[in-house]
Parts: sequence; C-alpha cells; structure tokens
Amino acid sequence: MDEQELRGNGAHPIIHFQHADGSAFPEEDCELLKVRTKGRAIRVLDDAFTRKDGSIMPVAYSAAPLLNGTNVSGVIVAFRDTTEERAERTRVQRELNALTWVGRIREALDEERFVLYSQPIVPLRGGQASVELLLRMLGATVKSSHPEAFSPSPRNTG
Repeated sequence: MDEQELRGNGAHPIIHFQHADGSAFPEEDCELLKVRTKGRAIRVLDDAFTRKDGSIMPVAYSAAPLLNGTNVSGVIVAFRDTTEERAERTRVQRELNALTWVGRIREALDEERFVLYSQPIVPLRGGQASVELLLRMLGATVKSSHPEAFSPSPRNTG
C-alpha cells in the first residue's frame, strides 16, 4: 500500500478497521481517528493494521496532526511492523512459564508432593486388562495438578 492509496482517504476503513484478532474495530474507539479530530499526537505500542492482501500486521505507531495554520488538514503516521518483537515476547513468556514449572516441580520433589495413581484399562473386546500409572503433583494446598500442566505430552509442545 503506498501513500497515494491513503492520501485523501481515511485510514480507518482501509487499514485500521479490525483488531489483531480480526474482530471489528469501531471508529469511535479508534485513537488514530482522534488525532485529526482532537488535533493532538499519539503513540501506540500495540495495535494492528490490515495489509493490502487482507493479512493483519501487528504495529507500533506514532501519529501527529498535520497543521495548516491552526487547522488540522491531515495526519502523519509513522509505524513499524512488530511481528518479530511479538514473536520474541511470546517465546520469552513460554520460557518463563516453563522455568516457573521447573521451580514448582523441584519444590514438589523436595516436599514429596507427587502421588502415583493407577487406572485400570479394560479392552472393549477381548484381550488382557492392564493398568495405567498416573503421576499427580499436589499443590501447596494439597490440590492435585493435572499431569499435562507440568509434563506436557509431545503432541502439546511447540
């Protein structure tokens, strides 16, 4: 999208009509539109613009009114794509969550808060019955944690 496509047109219906999750972004909630109507600059660190191909791009931007004397004749917007920053924040948050669980597991081991349960497995047609062993980690308040919370299966990692 080049500046010619936006010049003279409102940014909201072209690039700013939806949130990052794809839900509608009502004009009355749009801070970018208020730059022109209220005549003051803004800085937004977490928003989204819609690309020409319809994909949504996470952005951070600054916008300032373009003044013609005392009248606002337009808005200048400088933005940057924050896709990589957002991915990095997500990766770091995942690592922090994992480290938090490592500490909880070590604490539970030290305090002997793991409990082993057995669960019978009975085939519907013939075959030998067997037993599945289940490990539960008791919380500090003796509430049991589901094993997937502290030991995700390979299909749930990633």
